Amino acid sequence: MPEIVWCEQLDENGVPTTEWLSARCGRITASRMCDLMAYSKAKGKEGQELKARADYRDELLAERLSGSMSQHFVTAEMKRGIAEEGYARASYEMRENVMVEQIGFAIHSDLKFCGASPDGILPEQRKIIEIKNLTTVNHIALWRSRQVPSDYYDQMQWTMFCMDYECGDFVSCDSRLAERNPHLELLIIPAARNPVRIAELEAEAIKMNAELEAMMELLSPQAVQTL
Repeated sequence: MPEIVWCEQLDENGVPTTEWLSARCGRITASRMCDLMAYSKAKGKEGQELKARADYRDELLAERLSGSMSQHFVTAEMKRGIAEEGYARASYEMRENVMVEQIGFAIHSDLKFCGASPDGILPEQRKIIEIKNLTTVNHIALWRSRQVPSDYYDQMQWTMFCMDYECGDFVSCDSRLAERNPHLELLIIPAARNPVRIAELEAEAIKMNAELEAMMELLSPQAVQTL
């Protein structure tokens, strides 16, 4: 079973809480799976590490050394998503006739350097909820594809891994459609646990952690004093 950090993720102003940031600090988290798995697919450069992965490793190193979370720019669309997450969750609860439980952060039972912040859980169903408030263009595109985008798919798989859950619902909500096309406002796409993909993500996380530990060793007091 994961170690659950019971805290609010955001305060009343939509600002991340100190408790939540502290739980995430230095850990490989679900929302950064796209960076963890950032390797080139270009012909002749297959498997080469991309800048996104190197930058993520540097962020984690800084967090582990300082004990403080890295700061990221928040776009207007991201702020809108934060503001509307509660509305999306309530819409999901009404549609599915369930009560979603909220937690702060889940730390993997064995790999303590791994964690996730689900947008909600349904413990009896062993299900996670991943909520996105995308642009209307991207929301409509999801209605056409009915498939979880790859970056969010890995995010959900990592959250299932950390929670030890079996399935999840990807929830895309766009309240801008409520007046003229209310039937398109809420889209729910189910996702089953994928052991093969989880094994790939886990192996990459273990590799990243080993890289971080080696860098930490090079920056230890003993190593620095010998320079």
